[in-house]
Amino acid sequence: MRGAEVSGLEITAAEVTYGITTAVAGVDLHVSAGEVVAVLGPSGCGKSSLLRAVAGLEALTAGSVQWDGAELAGVPVHRRGFGLMFQDGQLFPHRDVAGNVEFGLRMARASRTRRADRVAALLDLVGLAGFGSRPVASLSGGEQQRVALARALAPRPRLLLLDEPLSALDRELRESLAAELRRILTETHTTALYVTHDHDEAFAVADRVAVMRQAQLVQVGTPAELWRAPDDADVARFLGYRVVEHEGQTVALGPDALTLAPQGVAGTVRATGFSRGRPTARVDVPGWGEVTAVMTGDLPDPGAEVSLQIDWRYAVVLCGVR
Repeated sequence: MRGAEVSGLEITAAEVTYGITTAVAGVDLHVSAGEVVAVLGPSGCGKSSLLRAVAGLEALTAGSVQWDGAELAGVPVHRRGFGLMFQDGQLFPHRDVAGNVEFGLRMARASRTRRADRVAALLDLVGLAGFGSRPVASLSGGEQQRVALARALAPRPRLLLLDEPLSALDRELRESLAAELRRILTETHTTALYVTHDHDEAFAVADRVAVMRQAQLVQVGTPAELWRAPDDADVARFLGYRVVEHEGQTVALGPDALTLAPQGVAGTVRATGFSRGRPTARVDVPGWGEVTAVMTGDLPDPGAEVSLQIDWRYAVVLCGVR
């Protein structure tokens, strides 16, 4: 522990194994009260196993999970006071929207008046005011996830655990709901551990992001800290950088780092197009492969020989000094 005065979730040297397979290896992570921390990593890296261990759904092989300094080993899932939200929402099909949202309150034996007030407030919070009597089967995927979030928040959990809650939705809906999630978690002062494979989603939702690779946490920081200074090439690639060797340095190129210039790195245009409303060119650079450059003028023809320059505002040197 960092000290008795520190509140929130404390994970220390956590290990989870399945037979001879190690899913989580020596993970240390602290989530302060009111903080949202995303665990970001590719499929199979161990992030969901870590979340399930915190929830009590998986046993730790070694290490500990504590809440406000109290050890949680042996505390069953329903006694931890944590809320859970998963990719598919896991709504009750035989209950209407209000019946789903109030489920945890019923289990806590809250009065009918308290349940009704809390359901109304939460449906308003998640943008579904007036939806209480609707069958969940009539809702869109995004609306169902809003109901699942309201249900998870209803009992006022000490910690909310979210496992890929938006991954089944299309990108446009994921982006809008990620922003909504951030607003809702902030307004409710919810402490949350959020698992995702999508760096844009993690950056949109979380105060801090913990990057996980092959069962271990490899870097933890705010979204700005991670973007400005990824620890290594693998982290940079996972965050959306293109990593190349340039003048004896390992350089991570962001999406806006390359533009055409009279002099620079030589390459051959392979194709042109538009990305998010911006004209771009795919340029084949010897030693780099194909990279994307942002265009500011006329698009060059495929086959044209061009020069690229690096805009260092959007690039990071991973090895060497600039």
